[in-house]
Amino acid sequence: MSLNQFRVVQPGEGITYDFPALAMTLVFLATSEDSDGEHSVFESIHQPGSGAPLHIHHRQDETAYVVEGQFLIRKGHEAVRRIGAGTYAHFPKGQAHAFKCVGDTPGKLLFWMRPGGYEKFFARAQQLLGSGPPDMEALAALGKEYDADIVGPMIEEDR
Repeated sequence: MSLNQFRVVQPGEGITYDFPALAMTLVFLATSEDSDGEHSVFESIHQPGSGAPLHIHHRQDETAYVVEGQFLIRKGHEAVRRIGAGTYAHFPKGQAHAFKCVGDTPGKLLFWMRPGGYEKFFARAQQLLGSGPPDMEALAALGKEYDADIVGPMIEEDR
């Protein structure tokens, strides 16, 4: 599919990757195949306590928009920030960042990654993790194949 083609993705029509052991679900609305490699767009739905540890994408810029819920975010080793619905955050490639859903209700982020292709990491991660306990070492090794490195822990507190 080309960027100049009309595209509509209704609720329930995206490509879904469910990670029960990580308490999160991803729904891809656009993949690199849909955008001539330009970008990927996906919803990231999190139960409280789930998120991503401090990591770096060496190839992709990552932009997030909070649709619902409360999250903690961190850029590098700077202070943690609390963000909520309506907040926009952009993490340029090469910049360490982390996020975590907090509070008593699930949260939803809309992500745009440029260039596209990172959806392939999540497809392989779902096969790797299955429904068992997460093997974080295997996940970190897989991340390296997609030009991403885990460089720190999950956010543990709001400081």
